Amino acid sequence: FSHLCTGTQGQDPGFDPLAVLVETAHAQGLTLEAWINPYRLQANGTPAELCAQSPALLHPNWVKHTATGLYLDPASIKVQQ
Repeated sequence: FSHLCTGTQGQDPGFDPLAVLVETAHAQGLTLEAWINPYRLQANGTPAELCAQSPALLHPNWVKHTATGLYLDPASIKVQQ
């Protein structure tokens, strides 16, 4: 889970955040289109701490370090799997 849900990356908020967003949008007559970035692990140092389950810690060879963050390498066969 994102650190934006609980303040701590990897911590289960105890509810389905996407379901809450969809239900709230539909109640207002809106549709929801989610944009998910499956490769970004950390952007501009946020979150400051990566959880123990982060691929950046478990598989550092799958990760590209850039000036703006940490990203899973889409060219990596392991990442693609």
